[in-house]
Amino acid sequence: MPRTKKTDSIFKVSTDENKFPYETFPYRLETKEGKSKRVCWFSHESHVHKYIERHKLASKDYIAECFDIL
Repeated sequence: MPRTKKTDSIFKVSTDENKFPYETFPYRLETKEGKSKRVCWFSHESHVHKYIERHKLASKDYIAECFDIL
């Protein structure tokens, strides 16, 4: 049975293994900084939330994804 995610979560569930090269980091955050973009991986959902709060990112400024194995 696949894991279920909260419906009010900021994360999109992804099964694209190419976006998640590190097995122990199932959370991915892609931010837009001007014309460049930055990709970060996290080991826990709370770390992503802390990063977003620390950098005062608006929801339009990032894409948050979590890896899910079906």
